[in-house]
Amino acid sequence: MITADAFEPELSDARISYAQTCVLVTVVDDLFDNCAPREELVNLIQLVKKWDKNSFTQCCSKQVKLFLLALYNTVDELAEKAFVHQGRCIKQDLISMWQELLEGMLTELDWWRENSAPTIDEYLSVGRTTIGAKICVLTGAYFLGPKLSEDILNSEEMKSLWTHASTVGRLLNDIQTQQKELEQRKPNIVSMHVARGNGVITMEEATTRIEENIERGRRQLLQMVLQTNGSQVPRVCKDFFWTTCKICFYLYKFTNEYDSPKEIVSDAKKIIYEPIKLPKNIF
Repeated sequence: MITADAFEPELSDARISYAQTCVLVTVVDDLFDNCAPREELVNLIQLVKKWDKNSFTQCCSKQVKLFLLALYNTVDELAEKAFVHQGRCIKQDLISMWQELLEGMLTELDWWRENSAPTIDEYLSVGRTTIGAKICVLTGAYFLGPKLSEDILNSEEMKSLWTHASTVGRLLNDIQTQQKELEQRKPNIVSMHVARGNGVITMEEATTRIEENIERGRRQLLQMVLQTNGSQVPRVCKDFFWTTCKICFYLYKFTNEYDSPKEIVSDAKKIIYEPIKLPKNIF
């Protein structure tokens, strides 16, 4: 889907790195969602922190070893490619983002297993990371052309960009998964709003409020993307955040395409098999 907007030949590394990261995020998310033993997940996080290929013998399960091998190889490959684009090693930046993502997923798992109730702010603070938008965009951004200094990456503008994009993605996802997560007694922004309403707010009313927040966040993100005065983040990078926001709408606006990708499969078949029909007298 990233190809639809970032289609230029020179952006192939950006597209590939984005897709590779998205696949790995999906795989590890399934690992956490499928209730792997906590010691395996802690083991995985510890080995990511350690980042030593000689530590594969310390993997406590085959699935941890397989994922860790894929992650090590992918990060090493991307860091090597990015050095050509950025003129510096970004490997530690990638490792830090993966560490943040995995620790966030473990926090969410602990909330569920311990039946604890985080505040909405606590939930969103973690959920913005675990939705995966930040790590996918920032990984791909190293391959978009402009050199991204530490000052740019750590700027308030960059933080606001990924915060808005990630919040939109998290809220869209939660609306589509609210029923399943309610049955599983997992934290979800919709049920959290209902619970804090003391019986006054219904699920439908909570959903409407969250949809309003989504639209507000989408508009704020677009405003930042189009802003020129005082902006230090390159426009091509900001467009990558906007593309990710559109992808989130495509995946979660009407259903959860991750669980049942009917629309994605249908659209992919149309692109491959159905000829483009141009309007008559277009020329």
